[in-house]
Amino acid sequence: MKTLSVPTFDHENKFTGYKKVKVKNKIDHADEMKVLNLLPGFPQGYCPALSKITETKEPIEITRFYDVRQRGIKNLKNLFITIEDRSNDDADGNTISIVWSIDDVMEQAKQDEKEITEDQARKVLKMMKDNHDCNYGITWETISAYIDQI
Repeated sequence: MKTLSVPTFDHENKFTGYKKVKVKNKIDHADEMKVLNLLPGFPQGYCPALSKITETKEPIEITRFYDVRQRGIKNLKNLFITIEDRSNDDADGNTISIVWSIDDVMEQAKQDEKEITEDQARKVLKMMKDNHDCNYGITWETISAYIDQI
């Protein structure tokens, strides 16, 4: 699995930030749809660069998904879909990193039968980072405890 950072937008098509989207190492139609569903308005669909991003690691400006004649397309310039490259984590065998995402927090909340928003999940991640104790690490129980605090 790979992780893409995809620009997100509000109901008025204003840029709000980035969402992490997990895709297969070889992107298929379902992965493309996950990305397209986050883009504003009516993207035209297929962009060959998207199916190759896991190989090329080249950022993709989201205007490539639209017809240049579409209204408002200029507002989307300089917003890119990028791939998170963690290939250097253990390049020399001297480092590792463990990554938790809002998807993990949201899934744990679901397992705990609690509904939280993405903003609340981000707060949980921040609490996890700010209060991390290297003697105990972070577990699913840790995440549940922080969910209980919001």
